[in-house]
Amino acid sequence: MTKRKFGKKTVVIAAVFIICLAAPRAFGATEAKDPFCKNITQLSDRILSRFESAKDKIQTRQTEILNQIGKNRQSREDRVAQARAHWDQRRAQQFQAMLEKADTDQKKKAVAAFQQAIETAVKAKRDAISAAKDQYLEDFDALIATRNEQASDVAGKYGAAVKAALESANSGCAAGNDAKVMRQELGDALKAAKEEFRIERAALGKTGADAIKEKRDRTVKAAQDEFKAAIEKARQNLKAALGAEGIKDSKDPEN
Repeated sequence: MTKRKFGKKTVVIAAVFIICLAAPRAFGATEAKDPFCKNITQLSDRILSRFESAKDKIQTRQTEILNQIGKNRQSREDRVAQARAHWDQRRAQQFQAMLEKADTDQKKKAVAAFQQAIETAVKAKRDAISAAKDQYLEDFDALIATRNEQASDVAGKYGAAVKAALESANSGCAAGNDAKVMRQELGDALKAAKEEFRIERAALGKTGADAIKEKRDRTVKAAQDEFKAAIEKARQNLKAALGAEGIKDSKDPEN
């Protein structure tokens, strides 16, 4: 069999041909290289910046809510004080009118006893309702403080998970790991952290709020029932003494 001889020119042409075949792959790999690791530092800074901004907004919102609660409470206190002053004045006028109609000492004593019974019932009701309100506000404030603390813990845990994911991605990129793999791992880690945050935040709910409100309402209703009973008893005593219904509008509404 005849052996073919390859000259230098043939070898050079063959070498150039091989390089040309390999070159598109090499350049193609360079062009398709994922820029994730190249931009990981900027990406990390952007994600952390958005996280800190969101946390600041939440804290600002919490402060605004607490300030609004304080304003609402003061407004309510003012309305209750005005209502009580109105009914105090009205009762005083009614008692004065009754005393003016009482033409004997016995009748005057009966009216005075009625007045004392009414004032005692009013004070008992107001004290009970004020105590229930104060306890409710104390319990509510404690509940809000606990919930805010829990929310802060949940947010802190989420922030730590985000930072850990970013640190892992930065370390992987620095070690020369595949950028596409690093991108996928970071995306999965951030998604898992966000989902856990969503679940834990939803679990906070309004636990305890309904219970303390129901407790307050029961106390208020009991005070109102006792007040009505005391008023009715005072009226019956006055009626027995004078043969009249006595003061007809002796209610002292509390908002």
